[in-house]
Amino acid sequence: MEIGKAIKAMRIEKGISQNKLSILTGFNRGYLYKLENDLISPTLETLEKLAQVFEVPVSELIIKTEQLK
Repeated sequence: MEIGKAIKAMRIEKGISQNKLSILTGFNRGYLYKLENDLISPTLETLEKLAQVFEVPVSELIIKTEQLK
């Protein structure tokens, strides 16, 4: 699954910098970089936190992943 691309696309759509996302989620920028570049897979807890910041349900991230294929 290439959910990292969906996370990055959602972040950009919402006008949130990677630095701001780091502050809002409590995740360090290195971790976010790895997520967005699909170098690591997010846990469900991570997806929930990101979805909360993006103000969308987790399913929206999954749908976006499918759309970007």
